[in-house]
Amino acid sequence: MRVVRRLLAFLVVSWGIAAALSVLWVRPWAPLDVVLADPDAAPEGWKTLIGAMHVHTLASDGGGTVHEVARDAIAAELDFVVLCDHNTLRTAEEEGDYLGLLVLSGIECSLGSDGHVIFFGSSGLRDEDVGHGGRRFYDALSRSRVPFVAHPTNKRHPWAADVWPAGGGMELMSFNSSWRNRSPLELAAAVLAIPFERRAAFASLIRDPADELALLATLDSPSPLIGSVDAHSRLDLIGDTMLRFPRYQDLFRVLATRVYVPLPWPSSASARLELVREALEVGRSDVVVPAFGVVPPLAFVAETVEGRIELAGARLPVSIVTKLSIDLAASGVGIDLRLIHDGKVHSHLDPDSTPRIVVLDPDPGVWRVEVRQVRGQDGHGERTLHPWIFSNAIHLTELKLPE
Repeated sequence: MRVVRRLLAFLVVSWGIAAALSVLWVRPWAPLDVVLADPDAAPEGWKTLIGAMHVHTLASDGGGTVHEVARDAIAAELDFVVLCDHNTLRTAEEEGDYLGLLVLSGIECSLGSDGHVIFFGSSGLRDEDVGHGGRRFYDALSRSRVPFVAHPTNKRHPWAADVWPAGGGMELMSFNSSWRNRSPLELAAAVLAIPFERRAAFASLIRDPADELALLATLDSPSPLIGSVDAHSRLDLIGDTMLRFPRYQDLFRVLATRVYVPLPWPSSASARLELVREALEVGRSDVVVPAFGVVPPLAFVAETVEGRIELAGARLPVSIVTKLSIDLAASGVGIDLRLIHDGKVHSHLDPDSTPRIVVLDPDPGVWRVEVRQVRGQDGHGERTLHPWIFSNAIHLTELKLPE
């Protein structure tokens, strides 16, 4: 009996030491207090919504019902959720407005060794209309919906096809890919720290999307980008038993996509869902990481000779654009802001600069914005950068409008 007590005491002490070290490890990723002028600010004529992409339910390999997903999304203060169960459209009938939260149904198509592709919206199709297999769903939906390559650099299911889907988008950031690229020690530290530093524990698993950005640079045309949690909230145990981990609500606070929809905001739930889907498919959105602190409004706009304001996702003749401008309304945190033109850094603002850029008479090409938080020094005495906001592109073409 004495041996058992000593063993238990040793295990408790060991766990306590490991947990304390884990808390110290994850604290550099804790969310910062960001001072915002107006967290819901948007360019005139537009409304911002923030939501969770690529969420699995009991319809495939997720752990919760649609109602449980909606409940956790509301608790996380989201505006919309996009469901993407594997090779099934069973959740299409549950699309709608849940106490102000928009639930949009989609699908994740497994294409064998090629990889995975997701769609938003069912186009009115049902499983019985399509049959079985991810390839069948892909063929049916790609006629009317934009395909998005899921977790293209994921260690388990990367995109391995020789050809990028025509007009297809990309998950620029996927939490599933992020944690899979962490070492077993880093994963263990995050799990042990969850009871004490929940937000920081999940944030410690986020990585900068360097591989995805490199892949993006190889594509011939701008690809609409999203950030996805790829949430399952399920660990299968013995038999049919499972553990609801990690919680949907925790994942919804890690990584999100912020969309811009035109005003006026319709009263019809179906019309609202359509506006969200359209914004995602054209790339009128940003990939954002709330794990590191409240995400500030990003005004990345093109102004035309008629005085119109166009946002990310726009494709415009360069001849009608008078300027590009960027404003980031935040203080209390160091910001590394980069304006990217055709894959190269056009302008770079360091933490001591005002986060504002104006480019008069911009050149044709693909323009987008990357924002990272600047934190304290790492073990090598260098500042660390945490991914925070990645805009979609404004594409300025040399085509002229017809006279």
